Amino acid sequence: MAVKRIKMSVLSKSQKELALSLFDAGVIKFDFEKGWRLKLHETNPDAPLSPFYIDLRKLQSHLEVKSKAVLTIVDLTKEVKYDYIAGIPLAAVALASSLADKTGIPQITPRMDKKTHGEAKTIDGDYEKGKTVLVVDDLVTSADSKLETIKVLEDCGLVVKDIVVMFDREQGGAEQLAENGYKLHSALKIKPTLNFYADIDKISLEQLERTLNYLIDPLGKK
Repeated sequence: MAVKRIKMSVLSKSQKELALSLFDAGVIKFDFEKGWRLKLHETNPDAPLSPFYIDLRKLQSHLEVKSKAVLTIVDLTKEVKYDYIAGIPLAAVALASSLADKTGIPQITPRMDKKTHGEAKTIDGDYEKGKTVLVVDDLVTSADSKLETIKVLEDCGLVVKDIVVMFDREQGGAEQLAENGYKLHSALKIKPTLNFYADIDKISLEQLERTLNYLIDPLGKK
């Protein structure tokens, strides 16, 4: 099934600079032979492997790129009012920490596996009930892990309205969050980003088509 190049959604200059920096830092990788298993394979083991993989943990070794990513989030959420920053373990904790350093807004970290020793806290860090939290993650595919984290925060009396990610894989996560009353802010959407990579010859047109076809049918049902 052929896929047309995306014309309607074009990256801005700053988005192109960010996308290129992330590519050059190895944050987004492509493998059209082996591919990668994702969280969805836990419930759909026979689904096709993803031809690309996003790993924001690499930013800890690329400080200039990490700084650019943090500044992008600051700009993206400048109209959002929040009292705390919460990174989803484990991929987004370092990014959330850098965002807290940049904004001066305190960071807390929800624990997805509650401690059984010491103080059995559900959230690391100090917080007040009724305050608002900005949830930070590396990407969104489906919204399952986001909703799990939000439940932990809300069960502790905190308020969540907004989630920010670097990449939206455009596989239903934003819509799932919206259905549950949460707004997603994404620095980059994957489809126009892929088109940009093809435009600058980081991936071929054939690889672009294969990746877009995968995004349309990640479970291999068609």
